[in-house]
Amino acid sequence: MNNQPQRILKFRAYVKSDSIFDEVDTNPFMAPVKSINFEARFVELENDDAIWHFEDIKLMQFTGMFDKRKKEIYENDYLKNQWGTVEMTWSDLRQGWIPIIGDKNTEWEICGNRFENPNKNL
Repeated sequence: MNNQPQRILKFRAYVKSDSIFDEVDTNPFMAPVKSINFEARFVELENDDAIWHFEDIKLMQFTGMFDKRKKEIYENDYLKNQWGTVEMTWSDLRQGWIPIIGDKNTEWEICGNRFENPNKNL
């Protein structure tokens, strides 16, 4: 696991199935974000021609860290190790991601996320 967070500004989006637009009939899905327009409040996703409004998605920021399988860890990912499962969140108080993934004796593995696995017991 890379224990030194990189300063890469990168997002993925969870597209909700209950879109505010009647003509958009989609199943929920996760996709990397190509661009974000914060002023107009929309995103463009990679490999998708649609423009998604903030109301239709949940943005998750890349933490700059990787799990034991070298998979990118994003905000709201569920991580598990030998002691249990936790959700990756930002702490304003600590000015960093929680859980702190600096313990070299802990091997974290992504096991889902808040949006695709909302009923997961943490």
